[in-house]
Amino acid sequence: MTVARKKVLFVTGALSGGGAERFVSTALVHLDRDRFEPHLALFRDEVTYELPDDVPLEILGATGGLRKLSTISKLVKWINANAPDVVVGSHWHPSMIIAEALRWTRRRPRHISWVVNNPDWDATRFGFSKFWTQKNYPSIDRFVAVSNGVSEA
Repeated sequence: MTVARKKVLFVTGALSGGGAERFVSTALVHLDRDRFEPHLALFRDEVTYELPDDVPLEILGATGGLRKLSTISKLVKWINANAPDVVVGSHWHPSMIIAEALRWTRRRPRHISWVVNNPDWDATRFGFSKFWTQKNYPSIDRFVAVSNGVSEA
């Protein structure tokens, strides 16, 4: 009996820079290809960490100001066209973009958020209202926190 592979979309700002982005690169490299089919969506076309040749890449575009709507729309179209089983946000900002996009998809995949900071701090840092966080956080299916302190925030 052959088990269908789960299609997993990772979403992050770029594949360079900080620890969240390193996490995405490492996950893409080590994900069991017999069980999972990995995909990657970036806000910026910036790749300095390892990206395996078998991972399709989608550039969603910048998320500042009104461009956020265009980015969300592109993500909705990608999810509708490719039907992932799981979407993983690499930290707060991508997770909020994913949560908003999933409100508009025909079929809703599971949403996992990798949390690296206190959500209230991230909301202020990225120029979003606390309201947006409170609206979207309950829709996330699972959280993976990088520490006990973050999980308690």
